[in-house]
Amino acid sequence: MPGSSATADSPLYYWDSCVLLSYINTYDDRVAILDAMLKAARARRIRICTSTLSITEVAFAQSETIQRGLSEDEERKIDALWMDGVITPVEVDIFISRDARSLMREVKPLGWETESARRYSSGDSQTA
Repeated sequence: MPGSSATADSPLYYWDSCVLLSYINTYDDRVAILDAMLKAARARRIRICTSTLSITEVAFAQSETIQRGLSEDEERKIDALWMDGVITPVEVDIFISRDARSLMREVKPLGWETESARRYSSGDSQTA
């Protein structure tokens, strides 16, 4: 699989469902960066992971919501995110959830936003 041989030393990026939706919806201010990151992941220079919950949360493209109609092309585009192994889905269990909540509570008094806690809990200070 293209992304599966990235080393543990490769930078790790966590993509929340909002990042994946930005890619699916091709938001002009983000899609070039996300395309570059996917290219880097395919070249095994970085690793990208997301929660398995993202598979459920990324159910519709914005165009489908606005038009109130489903598109097989959009569904294929969404499915492609998980098919080539470039984005690694990570199971979320009760221990990970509790650790993430603890981190969020720990950094709140420091003025960090939840996004910052997500970055920290992904094992790297970098995020998309």
